[in-house]
Amino acid sequence: MNMSLMNNIDTNQNLGSNSEANKVAALTQGVVEESTPSAKAKQFLDRHFPLSQGSHQEVISYLVYYTHLIAFMADGSQSGLKRPRQFVALSGHKSDPSCLVLKDGKTHLAINIDRQGLLGCQDQAGVNDVLLQAMPHKQLTQEWTSLLNQDMLTRPLNVTAKDGSDYCL
Repeated sequence: MNMSLMNNIDTNQNLGSNSEANKVAALTQGVVEESTPSAKAKQFLDRHFPLSQGSHQEVISYLVYYTHLIAFMADGSQSGLKRPRQFVALSGHKSDPSCLVLKDGKTHLAINIDRQGLLGCQDQAGVNDVLLQAMPHKQLTQEWTSLLNQDMLTRPLNVTAKDGSDYCL
């Protein structure tokens, strides 16, 4: 994530803005309006967690091969992340992950995959939610903001590092 986005967040926090909506707006600034929240979230992924080829919009499934995230496209092609180090953790099985955690700087993003979920059943990749970790405020709980549902979620994510070790968010 570029420093101007991070500075926007810091500025909002320093001005006393407690609104998580403002923080998400700062992070997602520059994202062109699309028809659905899913399209906006995938455009956000393309901007901050780009694939080496193709777009998250074209992905029909994700899997983890050793320690690499692989995205499969409808045309049969596949791609990894342009910056492979951004993939840090997952939950579920590597061949059928239920959550993928990406990291840019100090910011985590979780892609929740559930093909039977309310939104996942409508998405070709089964993406049910995309959660952005709120900037830490010396709190004991983690706060996550949904890019699809626009609500604040406070819940721990149980994930494993891509190498199989424990991963602490």
